[in-house]
Amino acid sequence: MVETIKYKGIYRFFRIDPCTKKREQFDEVENIITDRMLNSLIVALKGLNSSTYQNGINIKQLAIGNSNTAPASTDTKLGNEVYRFPMTSQVITSTCELTTEFYMADNEFSGQIEEVGIYGGKYAYDWQEGLFKDWGNLLSHALWSYEKSDAEQIVVQRVDRLTRG
Repeated sequence: MVETIKYKGIYRFFRIDPCTKKREQFDEVENIITDRMLNSLIVALKGLNSSTYQNGINIKQLAIGNSNTAPASTDTKLGNEVYRFPMTSQVITSTCELTTEFYMADNEFSGQIEEVGIYGGKYAYDWQEGLFKDWGNLLSHALWSYEKSDAEQIVVQRVDRLTRG
């Protein structure tokens, strides 16, 4: 018997009501899983530590950019990264499913967003005024067009799922 594995990733976007603090999902997009991500899964099987290996798959940062160029599996960075948000939580939500969240504070970034991506690996550092733009291992990339205001708080949820297929 030959088995195959399918890997799917999606981004979900939630607004946080400033009065009630309740979340309301307002968008969801599928993404491109990069070649680097797939190769990093193989490296993990080899036993290299994901947090210290430069092309590791440990999720660390959500990057946003303002390029609307279609993502490709060969991408190693966003079209034009403009900001990053660190991971705020990560939970195994079911068998073969990992949910990671990132928080965009109301005063942290405002402006047009056209793309999102997840960075991992040893060199996926915080934004630090753009010093580490494009650093790390780009694991996924998606187009998402949205104008974020100063008054909005947004949670971005990334769901990674493996299934037999």
